[in-house]
Amino acid sequence: MTGYQDNVQWSLSLAKKFHDENLTEIYDPKNDIKYQMMKPWDIQQAAEIMSQAYSQDNMFFKLMGVSKADYLPSALLSYKQAMEDNMGMVAKTRDGVLVGASGAYLVDTAIAEVKVNLEEYYGKKVAPIMDMSRILFQNFSVKDYDDPSRIIYIDDTCALSQYRGKGISLMLSLLLQSICQRRSFTHVCSIAYHPALARNVEHMPGWKKISSVNVNNYSYRNEKIFAPLYNQGYRDVTLFIKKFIPRYPN
Repeated sequence: MTGYQDNVQWSLSLAKKFHDENLTEIYDPKNDIKYQMMKPWDIQQAAEIMSQAYSQDNMFFKLMGVSKADYLPSALLSYKQAMEDNMGMVAKTRDGVLVGASGAYLVDTAIAEVKVNLEEYYGKKVAPIMDMSRILFQNFSVKDYDDPSRIIYIDDTCALSQYRGKGISLMLSLLLQSICQRRSFTHVCSIAYHPALARNVEHMPGWKKISSVNVNNYSYRNEKIFAPLYNQGYRDVTLFIKKFIPRYPN
């Protein structure tokens, strides 16, 4: 078993304990990280980490020249919504330093957020990225599901660069899925921008691709704005969905 596979198995075992014991926080002794529900005082720091991570590491953001300051207002709104819905999760060190975060909210909310005037709401730099999300959701028919109000969207998962390799993003996603199951949601969906993440999700049990945007063919205002990323291995931006059976009542 490779180091990566070993880390995945470790994360899955912790997430199972979190779910089976109906926990709201859990400590990872292997990586010395504690996971817990997001509180109001975590929102600002979580949003700053996400904005920094996206501006430095997300190739779509880098290509558009999106800075931390450009994305911070959107990040604050996303985490505020997730925390109010009690679907925000943070990762902290033993000393209480926040090093990672993730949030989830109703897919209807995610769809509504891309039906606005994107340039006015997100700014001209971020608008093309959100436009791809708009297309993905446009091709996703919630009417195909028994109860669209039971579909949750996981968004804005991030970790500080110096804490990579500790499985933080995976753990945050798994723990949020557990919270969703307890609250009787039937499906969880998320968008993968990075090709490696898309490959990992596609091979994880229960996940399936429901919509994608080809990076090379996509155009914004008649310009193939993300075509330069195609030669760097970025082929598609993909919306995935997973179905699960809730184990706990509301």
